[in-house]
Amino acid sequence: MPTPTPRPGGQSAPGTTASSRTQASDGVVQLDLDRAQRRGYPEAIYCEGKSPADLRTIAALVREHPQMPHLFTRADCERAEAVLTELPDAAYDPVARLVAWPPQVPEPAGEKVVVACAGTSDLPVAREALLT
Repeated sequence: MPTPTPRPGGQSAPGTTASSRTQASDGVVQLDLDRAQRRGYPEAIYCEGKSPADLRTIAALVREHPQMPHLFTRADCERAEAVLTELPDAAYDPVARLVAWPPQVPEPAGEKVVVACAGTSDLPVAREALLT
């Protein structure tokens, strides 16, 4: 069966259903392991509101799937430390509050993009946009 082609706007390719997606679950989170192939960008775990214990559990599940990149967004220092406990080689940017695993930066895939901000209070969001 051919690999689904990512579509603009985050739409799934025709014929791709929830039952055909590769998923991993541990009771705390259900990871969408083929999101990068299907939608064109990797799984993202929104850390704000999750406990450090839950994030350690999620990071341990992520570690079992090294073939897929994962982003942990809105990770303050406490939550980033929880993720880094399970993924010590992950890259953490404290300004963007972003943890990326595996830490290798992908090759640019297109044209240049400008990320602009109006002041220092916008830096976290601008940095997150730059890195993602």
